[in-house]
Amino acid sequence: MDRSTATTRAARAGACALLAGALLPLPTAHASTDDPAQAVLAGRVVEVVVEHEPSPAEPGHASDEHHHDDAPAGLQLDDGTTVGVEGLAASGAVSGEEVRLVVDVPAALEDAVAEAAGERRLDAARERPAAEGSALAEAVVTAAAGEGVTLAAADGTVRTTAEAPPPATAAAVGPARPVTVVVADMGEGTERVPTDADLASMVQRASDYWSDQSTGRVTFALAGTPTRYSTSLTCTDVWALWEEAKQQAGFAGGRRAHLVVVLLDEGGKGCGYGVGSVGSGVDAGGVSALDNAADLSLVAHELGHNLSFAHANSLECVTAPRQDVEGTVADPCRVHEYGDLVDVMAASTGTLPGALSATARARGGFLEAGERATVTAVGTTSVELAPLAGAPGSGAKDVSVTDPRTGAVYRLENRQAADRDADRLMGATGPVPQGA
Repeated sequence: MDRSTATTRAARAGACALLAGALLPLPTAHASTDDPAQAVLAGRVVEVVVEHEPSPAEPGHASDEHHHDDAPAGLQLDDGTTVGVEGLAASGAVSGEEVRLVVDVPAALEDAVAEAAGERRLDAARERPAAEGSALAEAVVTAAAGEGVTLAAADGTVRTTAEAPPPATAAAVGPARPVTVVVADMGEGTERVPTDADLASMVQRASDYWSDQSTGRVTFALAGTPTRYSTSLTCTDVWALWEEAKQQAGFAGGRRAHLVVVLLDEGGKGCGYGVGSVGSGVDAGGVSALDNAADLSLVAHELGHNLSFAHANSLECVTAPRQDVEGTVADPCRVHEYGDLVDVMAASTGTLPGALSATARARGGFLEAGERATVTAVGTTSVELAPLAGAPGSGAKDVSVTDPRTGAVYRLENRQAADRDADRLMGATGPVPQGA
């Protein structure tokens, strides 16, 4: 943090203390040394999704073999530092929202915080949360990021101060998005170390995939020579791991910028098969960590999270002949995570990635005008659906049909075992029904 940043934050501290008092509950007036010190933090929410290593699954039930970890969401501060905060996701905050909250100072960090900010400030923060931008709040963030400790939001203190902006779309072809690659060696082992050529190929293959899905609107390029270092951190706090990688590689972040950390000898370190931050739009940029840089499905999937895309799930209603779902899913219906089986945002099953769904393409601004069709009329309407993975401009790939009785909107796409969909429709998951 430079001097101008520190001065700006210090100037805000008085006003932030008053605002904190108005927005957030305070501890009791006479706190003891057993009470946790607290600090007010403010920033932008960044959600995280963790994948598990692929395992054999029966066709049609791959989603039951994978689980969405409750990974702590990140809080990105004004200077770009991001720390994991337990309770942030549970509060309902989503990527892109700006929030203000109170965090407890973990006991493991108290010595470091006291050394940086002073014992008197630490004791005062047991009675009243230290203001946003104060020396103690800064010390808490620095210590948490440096020592790999996840913070925790005090109950009921998360307040949204600004809604997430509308998701940006890739309306036009832009320059390649820089990808900074870091190889973090987590221990002694026999795992093959990818060469610089391997890592350049990883980025190029992912770029080719996303260029194909976005009609050239989204491409990636390796930003310089990959950085390599050994780390004593684990994935217990993946945000600390990312902060360390940023420092090692000089990654500044920002719109359209991506950081990919390739993990070596990560067994027993609490790491998933992959983990990625969920962007608030296709231009948000993001961070990810990979167990297997050679798995194109995994690399494309994590970059897909950075581009704001969620998992490709399926909805199963087993006892009701029909149920239109609006909002929360209720019995007898249930959601299977990764249940789409074909989509790139489904699980990595040892196959090449399938095409991104028509709905996701439309939301990202990846479809041409002639590739979308809408049906609202009562009666019979004929629309020829082109294969989703087919060439651009080959016909309608995303059809919205509105039920005139209920107003429910259905989206149709046509999956055929060709091009990007060939491997998954006929691959390791077994034959999957083709068609709309």
